[in-house]
Amino acid sequence: MDEQTEDKMLTSLEDYARGVVEAKSREEAGRVLFRMKDRFSTLFSHDSDSMPRVWTGNEDIRAITKTARSPSLKLLSVMAAIRLDDNVDNIENTLCSALVDTKNDAAVTDSSITTFDPLASSTWEQVPPAKTLITPVQCKSFWRQFRAETEYSVSQAISAQA
Repeated sequence: MDEQTEDKMLTSLEDYARGVVEAKSREEAGRVLFRMKDRFSTLFSHDSDSMPRVWTGNEDIRAITKTARSPSLKLLSVMAAIRLDDNVDNIENTLCSALVDTKNDAAVTDSSITTFDPLASSTWEQVPPAKTLITPVQCKSFWRQFRAETEYSVSQAISAQA
């Protein structure tokens, strides 16, 4: 086989593989909320030794909640865009600052001060729209829904401590 044919076959194989990965990524992005809740549930209901957690009254439930939610936010940031090349983006930092840092509540107004909401957009900085799986606005919506749906587990744990 000559070099030109080999290069053509390798390029074709690479394009096919890239297409398969992108299609699977798009499919999984549709299940991101389910995956986030599953990850939270696993981490919230089990201790660091993977033993089922028993709420005795000595646990810091807010700290456990924060620790369990953090990997779910990381999962959301990973699933937000296709990253098959070595391109760098700020999706994780943007999500953390907009959704976790309580001092930075989006669109808060104080008579003359308006805070910019980095998630009030349909595109990510440094990410082409074709590589976006979950837009910033969708991430914000997923996070709100995730927090609402996981709050029940948190309130149950707090009730069990009382």
